Amino acid sequence: MPCIKFQVCGKWSITLKPLPGTHIEKACVDAVLLATTLCVNVKFRFNGIDMEVDPRDSSGSAMSRYDNLISAAQEKYRREEEAAKTVDIADAFCWNAR
Repeated sequence: MPCIKFQVCGKWSITLKPLPGTHIEKACVDAVLLATTLCVNVKFRFNGIDMEVDPRDSSGSAMSRYDNLISAAQEKYRREEEAAKTVDIADAFCWNAR
């Protein structure tokens, strides 16, 4: 159930809390529907990604934004994982050289 959370710069913002098991498509449709109906920005968090839609957004644009954010988070994780492996290998070589 959405609830009014706070006021920022004179605009009301609504926070939507998708129920567990909700698919991202449904969360985006609900957020856009609230935004367009009430003419306010709607914020929600989905799988650790903070999202915000405004009344001009479509559910498709919100989905695309989510996909881009999730892809960026995955790429960042992969890079950090690769960097950690590189450090481990470098440590192994340094240890063997001693």
